[in-house]
Amino acid sequence: YFHVPDSATFSICPGGEQPAVKSSSLPCWDLMPDISQSPLDTSLLQKQILLAFSPSAGAAGSHCWSLPAIVRQEFPRQSVAVPFGNCGGNGFCTRAVALTYQEHFGVTYLTLSEDPSPRIIFHNRCPVTILIKENIKDIPKFEVYCRRIPSECSIHHELYHQISSYPDCKTKDLLPSLFLRVESLEDVTTEWSDAVDINNQGTQVVFLTGFGYVYVDIVLQCGTVFVTVAPEGKVGPSLTATNR
Repeated sequence: YFHVPDSATFSICPGGEQPAVKSSSLPCWDLMPDISQSPLDTSLLQKQILLAFSPSAGAAGSHCWSLPAIVRQEFPRQSVAVPFGNCGGNGFCTRAVALTYQEHFGVTYLTLSEDPSPRIIFHNRCPVTILIKENIKDIPKFEVYCRRIPSECSIHHELYHQISSYPDCKTKDLLPSLFLRVESLEDVTTEWSDAVDINNQGTQVVFLTGFGYVYVDIVLQCGTVFVTVAPEGKVGPSLTATNR
């Protein structure tokens, strides 16, 4: 989880339906450390941005903020899952927001819009919070975080593989496998599950330490991978693209 100081928080006006696009400049960005006497490579310094919906940003805790999104020219587009509080009527507790990056005459332009076709949708039908980790073979170009899925909720997600390979990635590309884990409890030590293959439709059975066996159902539809994790007795039809 991340602490976002009030001094680093700023608001962006909604786009609305007016033809003129409203731009909002960032009042602050980052504090550059003094590296004149340090061997630290400036190329290793990373800009990241966290997104939240107002007024949720003022609510308690970091659960209201998205995971850090990398801001760099080599990653021109990514889909960010932005929390909006409690699960809605369709079970989702995030909205998929497309963050695009452009540079022009030394000015960085970040554009936020609804993502009409999120890459991955997770449905957690278990009574426990589940963590998802991507199986990354190579050294990642930026820090990659685990995705947290609250109990009985659905979220949007985009893999590091998809962000880093855009726009060359194709819907038929082989995606990396995933590991699952129950969020650690006070008196129970949890471990990552065996790898889950999300490239083929079907149901897999996975054991989660501290909880038991779960069914992982994979559905591929219109470029989106639907991953449903459910305990025995709750296995049923997955939500479809109409519920995004």
